[in-house]
Amino acid sequence: MKISIAGLAVAIAVGVMVTPPISLAQAPQSGLYIGGGIGYNRFEGEDFPTSQNQVEDLEDERVSYKGIAGVTLGSLFALEGQYIQFGDFEEGAVEADVTGFTASALIHLPISSNFSLFGKAGALLWDREISINGQSAADDDGTDFTFGLGARLALSRSLGLRLDYERFTLDDTDIDTASVNLLFHF
Repeated sequence: MKISIAGLAVAIAVGVMVTPPISLAQAPQSGLYIGGGIGYNRFEGEDFPTSQNQVEDLEDERVSYKGIAGVTLGSLFALEGQYIQFGDFEEGAVEADVTGFTASALIHLPISSNFSLFGKAGALLWDREISINGQSAADDDGTDFTFGLGARLALSRSLGLRLDYERFTLDDTDIDTASVNLLFHF
């Protein structure tokens, strides 16, 4: 009997320590937020020019960085913009530098007072600079559809942690990004 009571006491103590108080960690219901994140990208592109006037596919993996600004509209919706530096992707003599801005709508599915899952969809306004052997070969830009999903954890009333998976398309190029983000709510 002593072991069961001790085990129960330890379980309750651990539960209390790892569960933030509801008053401190509720997800914000509405308001502005800003933040930043770091991510891992997988880049798969088709038909890039080479130094021999041919084309080849380009596949690479890089770290990305992003800045985030948005507004939460109740507990279910948000509108958000991001600036993303996808990184310099390279294979052989071909290098592509990709950056972009997004405008997205998010729909949250609250699981608890401080944790929710979300889906997002919007537009990516991108810029891509291609060089071959260090010489500029092409510079193009465009607007394409983007989507993603993730999870948000409120650490306090003003601080949140978010994990995102996003798919970006740039003409015939796909970029898959997994990122961790820190958000500050006002």
